[in-house]
Amino acid sequence: MEKRSPADWVEFARRIESGDGMPANFDIAAKWMEKAALEGNADAQFTIAQWISKGRLDEPESVGVTYLHIAARGGHGPAQRELGLRYARDRTRPFAAFNAYVWLLYAAMSGEDIPAEFLRSLGDRLEPEMRETARERVRAGTDLAK
Repeated sequence: MEKRSPADWVEFARRIESGDGMPANFDIAAKWMEKAALEGNADAQFTIAQWISKGRLDEPESVGVTYLHIAARGGHGPAQRELGLRYARDRTRPFAAFNAYVWLLYAAMSGEDIPAEFLRSLGDRLEPEMRETARERVRAGTDLAK
């Protein structure tokens, strides 16, 4: 299994997790998923983030958020959607609505189903120039990590 690709490791981890053709073993599945995530597989990064968020892995939430950001910046639509929704729920940080709007625009461009009304209402929370800046960033593909 070592000579295979990270995508193969993700598939193998999912099979181990579900017990497809072998006894289910979450701990072993998590090791293979993490191996794929560390090699840059966005599906694995997103899965690890979800597992941490759901308490299935004993890691700080900040580790999960880091994996989520990396997957989202890599163009992973579900990670972009999840990150946008997390920012949309955050009413404590000054640029949360802006970041939510940008990530959800990216997610929509990636083919994720983002209701237009939700995007509109989120955009309405922004000043017009901020809304336009967000659209420009998405059109230009600007990396939000900068």
